[in-house]
Amino acid sequence: MSDKLAGRYEILLRAYPSRHRRQWGDELLGTLMMRADSSRRWPPAGEAVALLMSGVRVRLDSDKDRTPRAVWATGLRVAVIILFASQLGDLIIRTVLDGPAGRAGLGVLTFGALAFFAVLRDLRWVAPLAALGWQATYVWSYDSVSWPVATAIILLVVVVFIQRTHRGALPALWWLAVPAMTAMFWGPQLLSSEPVYLFPYQQVMMLTVVALCAVATVLDSRAPFAAVGLLLAQVLNETVVVAFTWAGNNPTSEIWYAVSASWWSAIMGTTAAALLVGGHLVTRRRASL
Repeated sequence: MSDKLAGRYEILLRAYPSRHRRQWGDELLGTLMMRADSSRRWPPAGEAVALLMSGVRVRLDSDKDRTPRAVWATGLRVAVIILFASQLGDLIIRTVLDGPAGRAGLGVLTFGALAFFAVLRDLRWVAPLAALGWQATYVWSYDSVSWPVATAIILLVVVVFIQRTHRGALPALWWLAVPAMTAMFWGPQLLSSEPVYLFPYQQVMMLTVVALCAVATVLDSRAPFAAVGLLLAQVLNETVVVAFTWAGNNPTSEIWYAVSASWWSAIMGTTAAALLVGGHLVTRRRASL
C-alpha cells in the first residue's frame, strides 16, 4: 500500500519543476510518507490540492517578489504588457484591413512595438516615453485617445516610482502575447462577416482576462494588481471621451471631451478597488510568512 501511495505522491510532485524535484523531491516525499497513515492508499484531497497549488506557484516563481512594492510593480507591469499586446493586435488588424489607408498606422505601430520592447527589457524611462510617442501618433492618425495606451502610461509611471531596482528583462516568449490577444479579440469577428453580440465583444474578452487574473490570486499574489490595471483602462474607456478635429493649418482645430459615469464603470471601479485592497492584504500576509 505504501508503494502505491508513494507513487501517487510522486505524480502530485510533478507539479513542481524538475530542478525543484531533483533538489527537494526526496525530502518532500519522505515527509509526506512519514505523516501518512499506513493504511492509506490515496493522498488526502486537501493535501493533494495544496501540493498542486504549491507546485504551480513554484513554476510561476510567484515567491520571487516578496515585498509589497515588488509585487505591485510586477503585477502592473503584466497589466501593461496585456494592454500593449491588445492594442498592437488591434493596430495590426487595422493596418491589414484598411490597405493603403492603413499606412498612417504604421508609425503608430512602430512606436507600439518600441514601447512593448522597452517594457519587456525593463527600460524604465524609455517605456513611458515610447508609450507617449505611441499615444501622440495614435491621436494624430485616428483623432481619438487610446485609453489602453493612456492607462499603460499611468501604470508605467507608477512602476517607476515604486520599483526601486530593475526587475530584469522578461523572456522573448512574452511577444506571443500579441498574436494571442489578436486571436482572442479579433478571431470571431474576422471569421464571421456580421457578428452580433449582446455586449461589445472586445470588452467582454478583456473582462474575461480580468476575471482570470482575479481567480489566479490564489496562485500568484501579483495577479490582482494586473487585473486592477486592466480594469482601470476599462473604467477610463467607459467614463471619458476625448475627440479631436484637425483643420490642417487652421489654428481653430478643436479638442473636446466628455465625462459620463455609468453604473457599469462604477461596478468596474468598485471591483478594481476591492482587488487592490484584497491583493495588498494577501501580499502582506505572504511576505510575513
